[in-house]
Amino acid sequence: IQDEVHRFAISFHRDKRSKRQVASALDSIKGIGEKTKTALLKEFKSVFKNEELRAYLGIIAGATVVITCNIAGGYHSLLKAFRYAAFQVASVITTTGFVTADFNKWPELSKCVLLLVMVIGASAGSTGGGIKVSRLLILVKSIRRELKTMIHPKAVNIVKVNGKKMKEETMRGVYVYFIAYILILIVSVLLISINNFDFTTSFTGVLTTLNNVGPGLNLVCLLYTSDAA
Repeated sequence: IQDEVHRFAISFHRDKRSKRQVASALDSIKGIGEKTKTALLKEFKSVFKNEELRAYLGIIAGATVVITCNIAGGYHSLLKAFRYAAFQVASVITTTGFVTADFNKWPELSKCVLLLVMVIGASAGSTGGGIKVSRLLILVKSIRRELKTMIHPKAVNIVKVNGKKMKEETMRGVYVYFIAYILILIVSVLLISINNFDFTTSFTGVLTTLNNVGPGLNLVCLLYTSDAA
């Protein structure tokens, strides 16, 4: 009996430790979300099949490359530009809010990319802010469906994400969310403009607050860069 108990205890702890190792590897990629992690744990092949994960990592990679090329002239090396760009993109898209560079001095293209990433945010189920990559996928596919319907009115077009058909109620909820998001953004910018700040400060201040990010541009960025200094 004692040997059996000992064998059970060893196998139990080995199984538990192996599960923790897999989970910790996924946890190291911030902003993926609990739902995506659960799906990946159930089927490892879904890492390459999950549309939301591919889109999320693609957005990070694309934004990092664009900003690196855009700010490379302002730094001594391409590697240093890549380090600053990668960190700021990761910080903004995961809505962590850390700052290691004064991106308020970056070219306009880099600042626009950061604002776009700020709006997109992390994946569904994560604690990150933004509109979420899953909603963006549904919106883009819905727009594509409507365009196809305009060209071929009799065609049957279905919106699918990860091979699953999206219900009309789900898509309607996404549409309502985007409309509410835009309305809140517009009204908030108008209210903040009463303080007579410049448009960039007012707009990015509302945007970073609405998406729960932190840093913005102009006066909003100065608050973070001064604290970091």
